[in-house]
Amino acid sequence: MRRIVVLLLVAIPALTAPPGTIRITGQIPCAGYLAPADAEPGLLLVGSGTAVSIHAPPGRTSFTLSLRTNCSYRLVAAQLSGAGLQVVEGAVSAAGGGAHLAASALQASIAPVALGTAPTAFASGHRVSNGGNNRTVDNAILLRIVVESNGPEEAVANVALELVP
Repeated sequence: MRRIVVLLLVAIPALTAPPGTIRITGQIPCAGYLAPADAEPGLLLVGSGTAVSIHAPPGRTSFTLSLRTNCSYRLVAAQLSGAGLQVVEGAVSAAGGGAHLAASALQASIAPVALGTAPTAFASGHRVSNGGNNRTVDNAILLRIVVESNGPEEAVANVALELVP
């Protein structure tokens, strides 16, 4: 029994930091923020945080979402009511410079997809931000999304942010 205690007492100093130093370790949890940035007349965007609702008039229209994440992500959409809604195309740009953008932030992909009642992924990418918070102007990307609705009534869909650690 004494040998075990002696071995433990000898091993403890090897596992600690040298005198006068502090070692801090931790892990930042995966987080993201999705918000409306712009919309063409007649298109309504409601909500922010992890989901935004789209109220699209008949025909082709577009809107822009602002996105910040510190990990990989997917945007998924599901139609809630109205005529058929399709994501036709999209583009990605920096919201306000690139000082706090991750190197691959602008390499996000937006794919055409017909929305149904089951959530369908239409956009994905890697980490967006290298620092800041939801008010930092240069740590977000803008996703301009073009949608088309068959009409005659407005189409309503929900866009949700899924984080991928």
